[in-house]
Amino acid sequence: MYNKLEIGKTYEISCFAKSEPNTTAMFRLWCHDKAGISPYGMDITTKLKTPSTEGEKFKLNFKAEFNKNIRIHLQYKTGQGVIEISDVRISELKI
Repeated sequence: MYNKLEIGKTYEISCFAKSEPNTTAMFRLWCHDKAGISPYGMDITTKLKTPSTEGEKFKLNFKAEFNKNIRIHLQYKTGQGVIEISDVRISELKI
């Protein structure tokens, strides 16, 4: 999907993640605007971590500064166990 954001606006990207007991795999939310169209600018991630077994919300604020694109990655680092991701959302922030 290209040209979906409005330049100058800030968006919250979020998801819910949880892991099974004894999981050693890790996860992070990664967003950037490098979708093959320049200029490029925004590249932001959460810290790699193993989500709790109860689950937790991961979120980033992403400002569309250089183009109207966003790529959202649910990045996984290999390890034991299972990580479940749900409820991925993008919401415009009123700043």
